[in-house]
Amino acid sequence: MAELKRYEPHTFATVQDVFDRLFDRSLFGPGPFANGAASPVSRALPSNLWETDEAYVLELAIPGVNPDDIEMTLSKGSLIIKGRYESPETIAGTNIWRNLPEGEFELAYTLPSAVYADDATVSWSNGIFKVHLPKEEKAKSKRLKINVGR
Repeated sequence: MAELKRYEPHTFATVQDVFDRLFDRSLFGPGPFANGAASPVSRALPSNLWETDEAYVLELAIPGVNPDDIEMTLSKGSLIIKGRYESPETIAGTNIWRNLPEGEFELAYTLPSAVYADDATVSWSNGIFKVHLPKEEKAKSKRLKINVGR
């Protein structure tokens, strides 16, 4: 959340203040880069990754995209996601800012260990994709029994 700062014309901003304002504007809200060359889609999508003994589970938020327009590929230890945001309908008037993503995107998530690509599944509900990636046997956790002996 942005912090309001009182304008004081006779004080100098510290370098820290200048960098804080730059990053607040460019990364966390409308600012000089929102309409520029840096596409908002180039940032990582909101996601969660869990590990169980049997699998990795990735939840990925891609709201506003038809699941038929998403392509997911497992390749060399990475999950590659390609898709396209349709351009929002233009409304007559002057843009103040445009932060809704539009255009094609591609993201790659490196997986912590090998998975069975043939057994991976993907479900979708309300803009959230849930990717279930079963671990290969060599990547699974195994509890070792301690033998007490002489």
